[in-house]
Amino acid sequence: MRLHQAQNKITSIRDENDRLIEEYDEIKKVVIQFCKKLFTEPCHDVCDASMVSNVIDQRLTCDEVAMLNNHVTTQEIENVMLHMMGKAPGPDGFTTEFYKGSWSIVKGIVIEAIKTFFCYKFYAKECE
Repeated sequence: MRLHQAQNKITSIRDENDRLIEEYDEIKKVVIQFCKKLFTEPCHDVCDASMVSNVIDQRLTCDEVAMLNNHVTTQEIENVMLHMMGKAPGPDGFTTEFYKGSWSIVKGIVIEAIKTFFCYKFYAKECE
């Protein structure tokens, strides 16, 4: 575990003036400055309005809206859960293999939690 954590560390970075920064506090400042600039300045040089106009102009049909507003069914949830792939744990710390292997035990509470989320647009604190 420690080896993995050591590999996921930024030890140097170049600032906007192409200077190599290696001190932790200075690296932190460069990253914060970059993110502030990224999310506060207009993106005229990155995106052009014509690039996104095709996406923005598209509208959903009435049938598509109705389908998206339907309640999720038990069968849909079960189908997704049993066909999920991946070994990385989810935000709850459990892998998809855990859910597949213990589905007969956790099925009821998982389905109830998912339906509650889709119905009320929130999930209980206990589900974190």
